[in-house]
Amino acid sequence: MNTPTDQTKYAALIGLDWADQKHDVCLLVPGQTQPERLVLANTPEAITAWVQQLRQRFGGHPVAIALEKTRSGFLHTLMQSDFLVLYPLNAAAVARYRQAFATSRAKDDPTDAELLADLLAKHSGEFRPWKPDSATTRELAALGEARRQAVNLRTRLSNRLTATLKAYYPQALQLIGEELASPLACDFLTKWPNLPAVQRARVETVRRFYTAHNSRRADVIEERLQLIAAATPVTTDPAIVEPAMLTVQMLVEQLRALAGAIRRYEARQAALFAAHEARASLPKLPRCRGGICTPAAGRVRQRPTTL
Repeated sequence: MNTPTDQTKYAALIGLDWADQKHDVCLLVPGQTQPERLVLANTPEAITAWVQQLRQRFGGHPVAIALEKTRSGFLHTLMQSDFLVLYPLNAAAVARYRQAFATSRAKDDPTDAELLADLLAKHSGEFRPWKPDSATTRELAALGEARRQAVNLRTRLSNRLTATLKAYYPQALQLIGEELASPLACDFLTKWPNLPAVQRARVETVRRFYTAHNSRRADVIEERLQLIAAATPVTTDPAIVEPAMLTVQMLVEQLRALAGAIRRYEARQAALFAAHEARASLPKLPRCRGGICTPAAGRVRQRPTTL
């Protein structure tokens, strides 16, 4: 994407107010006294046709577009056109500008698209055009965000699993350890979804289960076996137990699927990180133990743009 010097004159200045269903556009052309206004449908076809019209109308000369910085999805759509120079403006700055010039809420108040165009026209020297990071860096940032959301979802599911188990099978929380999304926990709840089921199992079967899942401390295993032998069900009411067991089954299936998705995110992150030309300056990827990784690590952020 072109990044003209301060001396370069833009063929046009555009304020673009993005929305889910439509985009309001205000276009300022040097030499014209009145702005041009139009509404774009939020479809790839409408946006592509509009960009092509701009290219033909202005002969491929640079056109500046101001839009709120939070609209990153639309930002990446526009960045594919080399003649467009993008100014993602800070949402708070736009809000202050709006309050200063559009306080009456009257019909003749300027629209957000007009305000964005006006802000760029009058204060362009205070802003810098957006220079996107490399495709690899942007993908790492997207992967980090996707992984973060998956980890947050895992936390919510684990919390719900805890609440469900407390209602009919609280002993399980001691028998599976603190990490409810771990393979040990998911496999245990699948194999023994209620207290009577694990109490019917042979002691040696339970012991082998723990050792097979790398839980090999003899004292911990003995404590768990004693807990199983002495435990009493919270309730045997099928109206409570049966729905709760189905809920546990659903949550375990979701946690297993999330674990696989998180591993795939991390594998892709690791491959991109290893090949990145500036990996020494990037945040480190998360460290994982036993299939559980900390949610705060591994976010690769795009360099902030000061606007």
